[in-house]
Amino acid sequence: MKQNQLLTIAIVIIVVGILVGYYFSLKQLNDAADQMLDEVTTVSTKLENVTLLPFTGGLRITYSIRNPATMKIVLNMDADLYYGDVYVGHVVSNEQVVEPETRSDVVVKTRIEGELLKAIQQGAGKPWVLKGSMRFTGFLLNMIPITTTRTGIL
Repeated sequence: MKQNQLLTIAIVIIVVGILVGYYFSLKQLNDAADQMLDEVTTVSTKLENVTLLPFTGGLRITYSIRNPATMKIVLNMDADLYYGDVYVGHVVSNEQVVEPETRSDVVVKTRIEGELLKAIQQGAGKPWVLKGSMRFTGFLLNMIPITTTRTGIL
């Protein structure tokens, strides 16, 4: 009987430890997600594979994101891209890893055409805006995924 009681106590201690770890890891992930979105900077925009007929091209935007957390964070983005107020296209960025306490590049790509492509080539100077959602996934003990999502203007 005593052995069963010790086993039960050990299991309770382990479960409580995991729950406390999960809570603090989720708090760290939420704080990191907020800071990461506040500190996103556009590193570069690049037109790729531009064709004349039809007048289209690929657009590659590289963002620099700093991860202030002590855990690796995996980013997933699903958003609409705007050039100023003009809708450019839908972008999806899957499984981009930002290592702990470092700055990493996150790349999004889309296709653009016509007048918008001309405006970008001429450098009209409008800001790039992402509206959608970004999912941040960290890992407790490098095994248990913890996820938080931010939506709106990214």
